[in-house]
Amino acid sequence: MPELPEVETICRQLEPLIVGKTVVGIEVFNKKSFLGDEKKFIGKEIVRVGRKGKVIIVATQRRTLYIHLKMSGQLKFKKGLKRSNLAEARIDLNRDKHLRVKIKFLDKSELWFIDQRKFGWIADDCSVLPKGIDALDADLTSEKLEEILQSSNRPVKTILLDQSKIAGIGNIYASEILWESKISPFEKGRALSQRQGLALIKSIKNTLTEAIKYGGSTMDDGLYQHVSGKSGNYWSRRRVYDREGEPCLRCKTPVKKGVIGQRSTYWCPECQMVR
Repeated sequence: MPELPEVETICRQLEPLIVGKTVVGIEVFNKKSFLGDEKKFIGKEIVRVGRKGKVIIVATQRRTLYIHLKMSGQLKFKKGLKRSNLAEARIDLNRDKHLRVKIKFLDKSELWFIDQRKFGWIADDCSVLPKGIDALDADLTSEKLEEILQSSNRPVKTILLDQSKIAGIGNIYASEILWESKISPFEKGRALSQRQGLALIKSIKNTLTEAIKYGGSTMDDGLYQHVSGKSGNYWSRRRVYDREGEPCLRCKTPVKKGVIGQRSTYWCPECQMVR
């Protein structure tokens, strides 16, 4: 599932492509993929593209679309085609048999929402936004993180994944963040020291920022793609996630794999011991 770095990458690519464009139509090919009334967006101009956590926010003058890519969602921007390119457009449409929603603009360009597994959605209700503070928000300070950690006796990895506490961190980056900060994913939130809390907040900011720099993580399944169809380059730079049995990049101890909250978890048993 695309996490904060992937969603931020898409937002940055999408903003210069669609801001200022006027919506003239929305075609819905799968009813569960669009939650709301698409007719309310006809004639509205896109004024902003942003996000909170893993949810993309596309704001018009009076109404807003919220997009969650879930497991396999993709957004692809299609430039307006001349009449001579209509055959090419039909071929392109056939290739994207998983097209669920098409947003059409006045200049003939289009934004396609493609979703192989049909778990993703576009909604027009702000209640779908995560309740937690965004992981890259300036308000997520070391003091705020300590407050979140001290309020729970759950494993720290579970807390990082809780979108009602901190929004945007998923399974890949939770493991990466904890490895960098040398904290065991099994350590209880309440048990973390102030020093560990400071290391954790630094690691959250550094890891997510670095992943954005490299365009996010495209795994072997290729489901996460940039708006242009290109892949993100962070996957080859990951330190611990999906590296079971490989030597830790710090101490050479073999990386272990376990399960926390029904999610795969990777950590170094030497660098990330429970204190």
